[in-house]
Amino acid sequence: MELITIKESHYSSDLAILRSRLESEGVHCVIKDELTSQVLTHLPSMSAKLQVNESDLPKVKTIMDEMGETISIPVIISCPSCYSRDVKAKINFYDKLKLSLKYAVAQLTLSKYESKLEMRTYICQDCGNKFKHKS
Repeated sequence: MELITIKESHYSSDLAILRSRLESEGVHCVIKDELTSQVLTHLPSMSAKLQVNESDLPKVKTIMDEMGETISIPVIISCPSCYSRDVKAKINFYDKLKLSLKYAVAQLTLSKYESKLEMRTYICQDCGNKFKHKS
């Protein structure tokens, strides 16, 4: 059973109502990074993640629709050759520099920081296949 993140928040208390409702319907829930997000609140990248079993997703989607919640399931990237999910992103030096400069400008101007790249290269850890995937 693989756990899937369905919602993220900087405050674990924001996830409590949804978690309570899902558990009352018999869905096993886990809040990942709950304590870390409470202690490291000054870091914008730290957030608590509400996770459920992948097999419970249809039931979870129905419950969240009833509550007016939107589900935020990340795109799961798998190797097109062997279908393994054990892939790592490879970012070249130019893209790392571009992201660093965007981050610095966002911090200086107090604007929103976007870390997405148009096309990322991934390397499968099982078969070694290199492939591109639009983020």
